[in-house]
Amino acid sequence: MRRGAFLVAAVLTFVVAADRQDSTAYPITIKEAGKGDVRRSDVSQSTVSSTKIVNLTSGQPLQQKATSNAQHCVYRETVLDRQAGQRQPTRLRRDYQKAVVWTDGKPSVLS
Repeated sequence: MRRGAFLVAAVLTFVVAADRQDSTAYPITIKEAGKGDVRRSDVSQSTVSSTKIVNLTSGQPLQQKATSNAQHCVYRETVLDRQAGQRQPTRLRRDYQKAVVWTDGKPSVLS
């Protein structure tokens, strides 16, 4: 009995929610970068990986290794040329303010 009442309540809730949805569509347009446009980008990426080598007969781990890598770049990107009808620029210039790579917690600054 409870299961049936719950099912009826769930169906009624779904029907009421479906009726209340607004069917008005709002288009989202994104302006593509044109010649001379300048954008500032702040990009961060990090990766954690682990490797485990196991003996198949005994199931004992022979070797375990965990590594972590990260990268952080801040740059200004200037579009030099873009062909009509193409999404991405054909030529651009990047001026880096910051470029750092971390390997196992040790930072190294890129030139």
